[in-house]
Amino acid sequence: MLLQPRLALLACCVSQLRQPYAARRCGAAHLTVANDDTNYYDLRFDGVRRLYGDQALARLRHSRVLVVGLGGVGSWSVEALARSGVGSLVLIDLDEICISNTNRQLHALEATVGRSKARVLADRVGEINPECEVVVREEWLFADYAMRLISDELAIADARGHTLALLDAVDGYREKAAMVAAAHALNLHVVVAGAAGGKSDPTRVRIADLALVSDDPLLRSVRTQLRKRHGFPAGVSQLQSRRKGKKAAEWGVPCAYSPEPPATYAGGDIGSVCDQFGTACFATGAFGFAAAAHITAAIATGAAPPKRPRLATMSDSAIEKQAVAEAAADAVAEAMPVQNAAAHAQTDAMEGDVDMGLAAAILDSHCHAVGEGGAPLDSRLGGGVCLISTGEPEWAAAAAAVAGGDQGDEVRGYYALGVHPWYVHTQLSGWSARLREALVSQPAAMVGEAGIDRFRLDTPLPDQLDAFTTQLRLAAELRRPLVVHCVRADGIFLDLLRSEAASLPPVIVMHAFGGSAETAAALLRLGDAAQTRFFFGFSARAARLRRAGVVMATLPADRLLLESDEHTAEGARVAVTEACALLADARGWTAAEAAERSAANARAAFEPAGWQ
Repeated sequence: MLLQPRLALLACCVSQLRQPYAARRCGAAHLTVANDDTNYYDLRFDGVRRLYGDQALARLRHSRVLVVGLGGVGSWSVEALARSGVGSLVLIDLDEICISNTNRQLHALEATVGRSKARVLADRVGEINPECEVVVREEWLFADYAMRLISDELAIADARGHTLALLDAVDGYREKAAMVAAAHALNLHVVVAGAAGGKSDPTRVRIADLALVSDDPLLRSVRTQLRKRHGFPAGVSQLQSRRKGKKAAEWGVPCAYSPEPPATYAGGDIGSVCDQFGTACFATGAFGFAAAAHITAAIATGAAPPKRPRLATMSDSAIEKQAVAEAAADAVAEAMPVQNAAAHAQTDAMEGDVDMGLAAAILDSHCHAVGEGGAPLDSRLGGGVCLISTGEPEWAAAAAAVAGGDQGDEVRGYYALGVHPWYVHTQLSGWSARLREALVSQPAAMVGEAGIDRFRLDTPLPDQLDAFTTQLRLAAELRRPLVVHCVRADGIFLDLLRSEAASLPPVIVMHAFGGSAETAAALLRLGDAAQTRFFFGFSARAARLRRAGVVMATLPADRLLLESDEHTAEGARVAVTEACALLADARGWTAAEAAERSAANARAAFEPAGWQ
């Protein structure tokens, strides 16, 4: 009885092989073949049917899986889900591929560095299964937004009669806990990935319930957060387990984890807690495959979500007691890589104990022209400041704040006139012509803050690109520095600059630079070829980023700037002092040396004498 379908399957395969390679390479090519009634979905995934049963493909085809986090674990999970016949994948991540991802992430290739992780994976899924609907959500999933996002996706799945499942592969324990709580409330299948850092043995990866997992500080912190913030029940201590033979009740939250002790990096702290651990694809891949296997099996077999505990209220004394007992584990997972000097600087600044001599030496290369309440900021903060406008309503305030401040060696105020990508859609018609007029009449004014921001799309991306290109060309024509805001758009930005390489501004300042060392090197090479000097500003927020320490340490010393990126005088003083301490730590300088060098760099970038 099985001979007939097997012969039909063989005939389909032979028919495909006889087609030219170009026609076979893309799965969608069969659409161009006349009268082709081949069931390509069944052809691709018949092995899955044979593994899980005759109803498996129908269930998988009518499923929708959210994969949150597309890095080392998530990228391999997407690959496995796509190859298992899942009908719809929602890929959630705002990050871009970095060359340092090569050792552990599926999508990290020479040709994909700088591109969106979600979009690269979406293209790959299309090549694996053209019938799979792929939804790209280039955003971070924050803890307070998890329920809304997952509820919206459930509504879409329910309207189509599809099953929704969730695969969590993010690093933040608060976000992981929020997703587990949402899955609990909505009765969804969920699988949570533990920490793969420092692990190298793929044979030790397993699936276990979150309530029972040991040897994983990240999952321990997720458990604590669920008890402390979401009312999950108190557990059984290790002492109770040993003395009384008690076992914690399962929560119905499967986790992919490994009990293998993580190997720590002996070279010291190079940036963050995560950087203390090495990583390899055979570990991240094993985690990702294990998580995807669990989700696939649950959907393919039609299993109901597991039984889960009744949640208590936050007033329950057992929850509060458990939260206190596990606070130490919470702190371990929460700790991030702020160097000691930077942490002390931030604390001192917040308490009003900033070294005023140091603060007076720092030149704040990026502070907003109009502060809170709409009042213009004083241009003579600390050792000088560059006031940045975000749109036409602020141009006059920025110019007035530094009026009379451009007299020879006494310069302490600089300013830029431009339109921020967030506010392009709020500008009145004809703003670009009026910007040109303002710049022509004010030869000391720079151009900015202009740029591209794929995190915030208040203005649609095409309109952002048009506005940025206009300001880029204006800065090049008038030989003015351009202050650039670039968020999650490094690849687009580099491509645009290369297309305009024949005529770029004399100076381009990368404000609050959050890109990789590879992106910075690419910009410097482009600048050398185009005779454009690139400078890189670091606010306290940008300098705290995981990779910022390496970037600040490897950039040329004469291209580093300090900035506050703040809207109040007091906020600017605190932020720029912290940024100075972070830069000093990264370079092995004293804070005074960091202040002096960055101030000299800012003057070299902002002085009109250097623009021609």
